Amino acid sequence: MTPMAALRNAPPIMRAVQLRTLTIACNNSTSPVTLPSVDKKKQDSRVLLGMSELDLQQLALEFGQQKYRGKQLHHLVYKRKVKGIQDFSHLPLAFRNELQEAGWSVGRSPIYKEVTAADGTVKLLIKLEDNRLVETVGIPVEDEKGSFRLTACVSSQVGCPLRCSFCATGKGGFSRNLKRHEIVEQVCLYCLCNF
Repeated sequence: MTPMAALRNAPPIMRAVQLRTLTIACNNSTSPVTLPSVDKKKQDSRVLLGMSELDLQQLALEFGQQKYRGKQLHHLVYKRKVKGIQDFSHLPLAFRNELQEAGWSVGRSPIYKEVTAADGTVKLLIKLEDNRLVETVGIPVEDEKGSFRLTACVSSQVGCPLRCSFCATGKGGFSRNLKRHEIVEQVCLYCLCNF
């Protein structure tokens, strides 16, 4: 396996390490290859919310834990909806401390405001980590058989670049695209609501 292939197949935590220069051995000669430096602002933050169960299992292995710890992480993040790593009481304290020391967080965003309409529609205003606000809407619909389903309108951006005259979001302008965990959080919030 070539060094570049090894780098591409490396675990995420290894790929996240900034590499400035990599020396590749080719037919007993070496030639330096300079890789572009990574813009720290564009790096994905270390957030558990938005990671799959397999990703969380891999993360556990990278921290020297058993694979089942990743399943526990998945359960705590998505089923129990725990807000902070130190609240992961099912995990060893040393593992929780290592996650935090490495800069990992759950990635939950607090609800800034909640409004429920007479028809059961729920509008949530969510405060992001940079203090920007996004709105998400859950609309419960009863079908002809009497069972309920939920339609969720999920934001993918803070603001909107179109600036339509009839739209309050557009009037505020566009700020940025949402991160993966900020989008996933909106869906998870509706799983907490009783529709």
